[in-house]
Amino acid sequence: MLAAVLLITGAALASAASAETYPARAVKFIVPYPPGGGSDLMARILAEKLQQRLGQPFVVENRGGASGNIGLELAARSPPDGYTIVFNPNSIAITPALLGAPFDPVKDFTPIIMLSEAPIVIGGHPSLPIKSIGDLIAHAKAAPGKLSYASCGTGGLQHIAMEALKTRAQLDITHVPYNGCGQPLPDLLSGRVPLFASVMNSVSAPLQEGKLRAYAVSNAKRSSLLPDLPTVAETGWSSFAVDNWIGMFGPARLPDDVVRRLNSEVADLLGTPQIREKMAAQFLVPVGGSAEDLASAVKTDVARYTKILAEAGIERFK
Repeated sequence: MLAAVLLITGAALASAASAETYPARAVKFIVPYPPGGGSDLMARILAEKLQQRLGQPFVVENRGGASGNIGLELAARSPPDGYTIVFNPNSIAITPALLGAPFDPVKDFTPIIMLSEAPIVIGGHPSLPIKSIGDLIAHAKAAPGKLSYASCGTGGLQHIAMEALKTRAQLDITHVPYNGCGQPLPDLLSGRVPLFASVMNSVSAPLQEGKLRAYAVSNAKRSSLLPDLPTVAETGWSSFAVDNWIGMFGPARLPDDVVRRLNSEVADLLGTPQIREKMAAQFLVPVGGSAEDLASAVKTDVARYTKILAEAGIERFK
């Protein structure tokens, strides 16, 4: 009995020591997209603060391509030791099945914490006689096949949002995918591609300057940072919802003590005024919560977007 007690006590002490000493070396934050997007911003903000707090380097590595699947696969195949972490929006629930990636969004990742929510904006060039989703639908129906829209990439949430609207409203609008949310901007400002579905931080400056126009957000609820901009659902398309959140994940089988340490440190940082101000400037709303909350959100979104993709016709996305 004494031997058993000592064994259990030793295991508990070892686990506690592991949690206290993590990280013992540099941690890599993978962002599966080009610099400048919401995932990249969150990774860089947190890397700087975690390095100051925990005394080890936190290095951000952008590994874009295949709508995020290259970076996600790299993270999924990394050792589950806490030294490779990936930042990704809830497109993690979409793109694996959509583009045939050899990993599963539920089985091959360990959720750590939901970092933020952000509005997805549907809008267009001010030269168009369109100021609302109703105007967009009427204009597209009057000129089928004549309009095009830019997204941040095939299989991304922005793409899914517009395709869902096209399906519900039976619109013929051509998709023009780009490699990242910042890439379409020159073509949007020139009017070469007249419509867009984008994260707000990528189009906020031209929207504020009147060089682009916002019609609605695709999210289920209005953003607290854009209270005057209606949701698509409010414009007559009930239950329409394509939300956009960013989460922090490790490979499958990430030790519980590492998950708890990262969750605790990041949750604390998300509550600090300095980080909240930086996030608000990029139209990101802090979330936080438990690792279990993020796991539940992933499973919910897998079911939700499987249905949306089936309705829209998944074949056209490949």
